[in-house]
Amino acid sequence: MDAEARIRIRLTELASRHSAPLLDGGVEVWPIGWKQKKPRRKETHNMSALYGTIEGARGKATRCGHRELITHSACWNGAVRVELQHDKETNSTSYLVQLVPWHGTGENKVLAEGVMENQK
Repeated sequence: MDAEARIRIRLTELASRHSAPLLDGGVEVWPIGWKQKKPRRKETHNMSALYGTIEGARGKATRCGHRELITHSACWNGAVRVELQHDKETNSTSYLVQLVPWHGTGENKVLAEGVMENQK
């Protein structure tokens, strides 16, 4: 094995320990089979407009939504369904609260509906 091959093997070993390639005379040296990490795109994430939480025997869980969030809370006699819908153009959120059947038991009945006023 010649000196250049030994140097390339050593560079490959060193590069495999690092997240960036090593330069060999101004040329990037990537280990064989090692994929170059793609640069992360700078994404503009808007904050979620809707948030939901639930707490039960196994702790607390949360969910987020940008346009719509629907929840069901149920017992053996039926369920309560809450639906939130966010309108991006008017920056308003409408809600619908209703009783719904659960596993064949319960009734369909709208308890409340309307639009939440923007406080900002």
